[in-house]
Amino acid sequence: MKRRRSVVGSVVGLSAVGVLTAGAPSCNSSPPLVGLAGNCSLNSDCNSPLACVFSHCHTQCHASSDCPTGERCVPAGGVDGGTDGVCQLPAESTCSAGPCAGNQVCGSNFQCRAPCGPTTTCGLGATTCSGNQCLDPHNPVDEIAITGGTPLGGSSDGGGGADAIADAPVDQASGATSVDATPDVPFVANPAAGALWFMPTNFSLLGLDAGPTGDAGIFTGAPDVLNNVQNGVPDWTITQNDVNQTPADLYVLHSLTIDPTSSVTISGPRPVILLVLTTVNIQGPVYVTAGSFGGDVYAGPGEPPATSQGIAYPESTDYGGSYCGVGGAAAVSGANEPTGQTYGNASISPLMGGSGSGCNCGGGGGAVQIVAGTSITIGTNGFISAGGSAGYGGGASGGAILLEAPSVVIRGNLAANGGGGRGYANGSTSGTSGTPNDQPAPGGAPNGGTSGGAGSAGASVNGGAAGAVLDGVPGFSAAGGGGAGWIRINTVTGVANVTGIISPHMSTPCATQGTLAP
Repeated sequence: MKRRRSVVGSVVGLSAVGVLTAGAPSCNSSPPLVGLAGNCSLNSDCNSPLACVFSHCHTQCHASSDCPTGERCVPAGGVDGGTDGVCQLPAESTCSAGPCAGNQVCGSNFQCRAPCGPTTTCGLGATTCSGNQCLDPHNPVDEIAITGGTPLGGSSDGGGGADAIADAPVDQASGATSVDATPDVPFVANPAAGALWFMPTNFSLLGLDAGPTGDAGIFTGAPDVLNNVQNGVPDWTITQNDVNQTPADLYVLHSLTIDPTSSVTISGPRPVILLVLTTVNIQGPVYVTAGSFGGDVYAGPGEPPATSQGIAYPESTDYGGSYCGVGGAAAVSGANEPTGQTYGNASISPLMGGSGSGCNCGGGGGAVQIVAGTSITIGTNGFISAGGSAGYGGGASGGAILLEAPSVVIRGNLAANGGGGRGYANGSTSGTSGTPNDQPAPGGAPNGGTSGGAGSAGASVNGGAAGAVLDGVPGFSAAGGGGAGWIRINTVTGVANVTGIISPHMSTPCATQGTLAP
């Protein structure tokens, strides 16, 4: 299997300021200052107020709350007890691929932390000393270690609305637990599994690189990506480990950051897997678009058939697409009109996208799997949406979102909702594509006509049926909404730290949690 390495992102805008176009450089000129994470020897090499520590420019801090989400504030000298520190760079947070910077120690879960001992204490907000390492309550991986698996912040729902589930696989609005047909076993780290020390769902690191054990060699040269993971050339097109060997596009990254001012789209003709060595920090919107089922933007097992056994079912073309949930019916429908079949499973294995409606009018939500060796954080203003399209007919189903990391923190939203169906009144009005929250996408609503069915969302996993028939035109009526897709979160404890919104709700079989596979 041939590897195709590419830098998928890390797009940084550069501006030319004061560039000399002629003549020799002045003898008074100084080398340009270095930005964050750049190589340095002295503080004066770095852009102020960055500090040169561990031979790289760092942001200075007094506590981890001064740092970006998930980063530790570590002593600038690499020893415990200091009063000033720097924000640990993503490349410095793990020790699976090499030693830790300065005097930091390689502690549990292959994390680089400040040392501590019987005569020394932890400073800079890292208040817990355990196993000769300082654990920081502001870091999601350390948080789980401190609390023994129960995320900090208690069990309140955080005011997040209908599905503001918090800190447990229980929907706080309904009290219902998430459904998982396969009981999970306690996680035990497995260093033999490679650089991640756990085995991802759907594929193996083994065989993807020349390293005999799938070790950190796979991440050699992997980029720290900022705000751009769309429309790249995958490092591999792999076959998943299901019996049908479903293809997927694999991107290998060192870290991934989406800032609040960016809007990122993940798309392609196949499901997309992002394999990240360290941290994923999503603070802005991420859209997983249609087109991730095979090579056909409209195809999928949940697409309603227009004919069956030689008998025409004209109105099934206006049914919504199905996936985990069933697509809604059209306004004009016979007793035997077939809906699209549901498919997939709670573990999202294999990774597949959603299905279009019966008319091939819009694509089902895309499919993405994000695997991170340290943590995945979805910030308050961040979301991942794999919503179905609202085309010129029935709404398409939602897609699939699979997150796997030792720690997963959801402050924003995850959504795999169906699109709204077309309305009709001597013409047509399209519905709305699947929403990035737990509110149903409206169907088309023409004046004096028949409204389309709403897309699935929240506790309703099935697409809505179109409204009552007003014009009765056979073969061209208001259309149904799309059914829900699948969402799955796997962590060390089987419990993500969630105060945001997950739609479909965790009270439904379409959104579940589980443990990582050793």
